[in-house]
Formats: sequence, C-alpha cells, structure tokens
Amino acid sequence: MKNYQSILLFVILFLALSAFQNGSDSFLPKHKADNILISEGMDTLRIVTTLPFCYYPFGESKSISLFRLYNKKKYDIKIEVSKYGKLYSSSIKGSFVKYFLSTEANSDLLKVQIISATITNPAYQLVNGFKIGMSKSELLNWYFIKPKEDLIKKYKVVVFESGLTGIWHYYNFENDKLVKIEFDSDYQLNKKQ
Repeated sequence: MKNYQSILLFVILFLALSAFQNGSDSFLPKHKADNILISEGMDTLRIVTTLPFCYYPFGESKSISLFRLYNKKKYDIKIEVSKYGKLYSSSIKGSFVKYFLSTEANSDLLKVQIISATITNPAYQLVNGFKIGMSKSELLNWYFIKPKEDLIKKYKVVVFESGLTGIWHYYNFENDKLVKIEFDSDYQLNKKQ
C-alpha cells in the first residue's frame, strides 16, 4: 500500500510541476538563481530579483565623484543637508535622481544609495543599458529567455523589485517604447527633487 501511495504522490507532483513549467515558459528568466518571484497583474509585470542592478541601477560607486564619472554626465549636483546627512540630487531636463552616500552594514565601504528618481530623458542610462526610448521587447529580452510576443504586448508597466533591499523600479511604456523610469526606495528621506 505504501508503494502505491508513493507512486501516486510522485505522479501527482510530476504532473503539477510539468503544468507549472508549461504555464510559465513564456517568462523563463535568464538569471534563475537571482529570481525570487514573477507575478502578473492587469497591465503590470512584477519581478522580484536579487540581481545587483536592482539595488545599484547606475552601478556601484564609492563616492559622488565616481558616481558622476561612471555615469559620464555633466549634470548639476544639488546638495541638501538633512538631519541624516547630505542628500544629493542630479537633474537633466526634467529628470532627476536623488541619492546619498552610505556606509554598508558590517563594512567601512561607502556606497551611493538611490533614494528616488523620475527619468524621462534618454541622457540617463542604467548599468544594464536600460534607457528612455528602448522597446519593451529589448527590456524583457534582457531578463527573460524568449518571452512570448502576445504576453509582452499586454504590459504597460514592468516593475523590478529588489529581493534584498527596499528599492522598486517602475518602467512605464507607451506604444511599446519606454517613456518613464521611476525609482522608489524605503528610505524615509525627502524624495522630491
């Protein structure tokens, strides 16, 4: 009787796993080890991942000057002094990124941390090549192995959420083109420009 139950359990698990894999093959991530969750809403695709780009969308920088140099932009940097220290803001023609310099936990290393951003200008480019004007297919093909075209078309927003820390990326599309990138974090600091 136990052998029969074991075989039946194995068959049920095998069928359930097969059904799950067949249903999700349109969104197979290229970076499986870093994928935590993929969920679909009415017009939003949400991806929770531990990929470093999610926490450091402009690359890892140890100083404000390295951050500027790495991003090859000659934008103005505004400094705001708060009770938590200096907050930095850079802007180019209606787009802005707000950040600060922080010591990482259990380390003496300084890192530039993103507080918030609203980007509509293609002058800003993320470390993985994402920028305003790119197609939805380009963005999704960076993360997924051959996503199905009919599923790509239904999303107007793609959200990347860090599975390690509190930062969210919102990629907004109109007519298959990326028109706005927004970053939000769980830092309780002034997030406005």
